[in-house]
Amino acid sequence: MYQTINIKDLKRKKASFAFNAIEYIQSSGDKKFKGYIRNIPMYIYTNGLIATIAFILKKMGTEYEREKGTDKQSYYEIGEILRDYFNKDFIEYDDKFKEKSLEDIMKELIKCDSKSYRRITLDILSILEWLVRFSDAMLEGEGESSEPI
Repeated sequence: MYQTINIKDLKRKKASFAFNAIEYIQSSGDKKFKGYIRNIPMYIYTNGLIATIAFILKKMGTEYEREKGTDKQSYYEIGEILRDYFNKDFIEYDDKFKEKSLEDIMKELIKCDSKSYRRITLDILSILEWLVRFSDAMLEGEGESSEPI
């Protein structure tokens, strides 16, 4: 059922996914994304993955609010990146997260046992680490940091 994958290959695939996501953000010219993405791992450590996803959903707002140019577009992009990550084939989450909205992914996480929830949280933190690294290197705007991750 699960494919066996080399750890180096997995890290390379995660790096590639994060690079492509940040490249897209770079082309969109979002100046606030960098500051917001840096905070997401700390939100997860402090509040947990489910609460952080709920926070992102709240901050995403409506399509109308995002079109007005508010910071909600940055959170929408973060939510879309996480949703896309849950849908990637190299992630071993069965199919319960495939083709789901971020809200449905949150509902599935609520049903997870402790061990699975912890594993998924660590996996999401690992992709966020790549996203923060690439955003620091590639994006201009808020969230400047000289500290290594």
